[in-house]
Amino acid sequence: MRYRLKELHPSEQELVFRLDVKNPCAACFIGYVRGDFGRNGNEFYTSWFPGEESKNTDVFKKSLDDVINYFRNDFEYPVLHSFREMADFCQLNPDLRLDYHHCDPVNYAAKVETPGYVFYIRFIVRQNDYNFYVNCYESTVIDQITKNERERGISL
Repeated sequence: MRYRLKELHPSEQELVFRLDVKNPCAACFIGYVRGDFGRNGNEFYTSWFPGEESKNTDVFKKSLDDVINYFRNDFEYPVLHSFREMADFCQLNPDLRLDYHHCDPVNYAAKVETPGYVFYIRFIVRQNDYNFYVNCYESTVIDQITKNERERGISL
């Protein structure tokens, strides 16, 4: 399957960070992956942090693995292949820079939509740090965001 990295709507930017449990979108949260490229920038280390364990199904796990592996190995956008590839991608896509509260300017973000799930990926262009987070949500999070925006009188 071919995946696309899409720009976030401003109302989605909070989804690349840990949500307050009172946020209605938190009900759609599955968990997140934190990763880095090691000291030389060419390694690949990840850790999984679960949210609601009942949502961590085999179907979800396959979808997450497919997305991560796609962006590690894609010829056009190997954004998770190495630190250099990620940094180059972010430099070529300044529109993906996060403009959220007082966010560090080395933070970029995009989303990947799949059947049933949305993956919000935050890229951190700083060596010797965690370099990416993949926050995983059920696709109903988009409906929740739309509802929240409608209630606030904002159209997506």
